[in-house]
Amino acid sequence: MLAAFAATAVAQNDELGAERTARASVDDALQEPEALQKKTVDGLVTDLASPAFPKRQKAVTQLLQLDAPAVALLETKLETATEPVAVQLRQVIPKLRKRLFDDRVAALEKDQKLSDLSGMPDWDRFVKVTGNAEAAMPVYVEMLKTERALFADRMFSSSELSDHLEERSTLLRAACNGELEEEFPVASAAALMLVASDENVVLRRATSTNISESLQDSRFGKLITDGFHAGTIRALTSEWLKRPGIAADRPLLLSIEYQLSVGREIALRTLERHVYNQSAAYSLLCLGALKQTDSLSAVEQVLNDETASRPIWPPRGKTAGDLISGREIESTYSVQARDVALAVAIHLRGRRPNEFGMDVMSSELHLFTFDSMGFNNDDDRNAAISMYRAAFP
Repeated sequence: MLAAFAATAVAQNDELGAERTARASVDDALQEPEALQKKTVDGLVTDLASPAFPKRQKAVTQLLQLDAPAVALLETKLETATEPVAVQLRQVIPKLRKRLFDDRVAALEKDQKLSDLSGMPDWDRFVKVTGNAEAAMPVYVEMLKTERALFADRMFSSSELSDHLEERSTLLRAACNGELEEEFPVASAAALMLVASDENVVLRRATSTNISESLQDSRFGKLITDGFHAGTIRALTSEWLKRPGIAADRPLLLSIEYQLSVGREIALRTLERHVYNQSAAYSLLCLGALKQTDSLSAVEQVLNDETASRPIWPPRGKTAGDLISGREIESTYSVQARDVALAVAIHLRGRRPNEFGMDVMSSELHLFTFDSMGFNNDDDRNAAISMYRAAFP
């Protein structure tokens, strides 16, 4: 009787143990990959402190087989490890980085193969942005060679990425001096735009300004319009310009200059804020310059918005007479956001603003010159708006 009871108890314990093991396996499977990676690293670093040499040796071997996220975890461990463990980590980390990054970059420099790019930093995102892996590959490899440190930061989740981005963007801006006899640093510009366009990357201080200003170099204009890799460069530039959080003015002006369709997205996003300032005016001009007729309703919404009646030109403390010569205007002349909306709406309707009482001058850079879209007074302004509404009820 007792023997039978004992046998039953053993069987139940075995079943309970098996159930716990199965539950633990399921729990492990449900953990996030980052948590599992940390658990693995923690265990192996603990083994590095073992008094048994075979156990330490096995831990080193396993550490050298880990993936890129482990590098950042190991570097963190290095800060608090005992000296014997720190000595081993200082040997392991460079070898792991070399296997994961340096050796692969060297192989790509020697023989470019699409299969070798799997898992490389930002490669999948780059292909998604440009849309063609074959065409993107030589550009990506050149970027990788030119900006090794940035891509290494990306692969190993370095905390120094944002600082390095700022340093590199400062150097890029300094190199973009418009000197035609010098080659434009296109690989660096492309790499910075790719990395910095990721919304999860923190941009410090002047980083975004540096990148955007470098794109105004006349040599870049040639590359993005008729360069050999113009399609790839246009796609990268568009990805950078549409990043939320960067000032909209330069992206809008660059979209006009290079006829980038991404300008529509930036313009509409800016107008949705219902803040009618210079950025709103550039947004309207961008929609007009890109001939975005399907955005006419957004343009007319500004025209009909009374809050868009605040003057945005001339600048505060100045009068139109101080800034304009050779044109007959009154001291009360001003430009409002709805004036810009009216000129653009007329343009998108296929008509000319002067048909509606607007003495607007064309501009190669902005579609219309900014200071020519205004009125001397509200009577003239309202008359022009009434003519538009009558023509297009």
